[in-house]
Amino acid sequence: MVFGPVFALAGYLSATDPGLREKFPINPHAGHSAAVFALHAATYLAYYAGWEFYFRGFLLFGLRGSVGDANAILIQVLASSLLHIGSPPAETFGAILGGLLWGMQALRTRSLIQGWFNISCWHQPRSGLVLPLTQPSAATNITPPSPLVQGGARGGVLGDETCAHGQHM
Repeated sequence: MVFGPVFALAGYLSATDPGLREKFPINPHAGHSAAVFALHAATYLAYYAGWEFYFRGFLLFGLRGSVGDANAILIQVLASSLLHIGSPPAETFGAILGGLLWGMQALRTRSLIQGWFNISCWHQPRSGLVLPLTQPSAATNITPPSPLVQGGARGGVLGDETCAHGQHM
């Protein structure tokens, strides 16, 4: 839990990166009320619980017996970093460094909770609070559309099969 404040500060500072500001927050209305932010935060916590279970739990702990600790860390970093292709460079390189750190932490502590906590501390300030507050145009036009009609910052409409990069499937 020692790294939590470090990742919270890094998440706050990353709000100055134009590429990250364009991509995040995934829910542009997350900072508009405490209730919306609470729902946003709960969704992120659930999402990253699955992320940590798959990459650090299933891959890392599943492979370490057959390929060794170092290679298991590298394989899970490779797999999780591939999902960041097309993201801003700061996020992609952060995913590589974070994957290395959280992989080593998971092996050292034999737990996924530390990585889950840290990745949540990284994303919550960046996605939920910082960006809406640092984008005055978004803060002054508060007329949130129904989440069932619009697909958040990426603009996909429910039922419109649009991938994360805006390309139709």
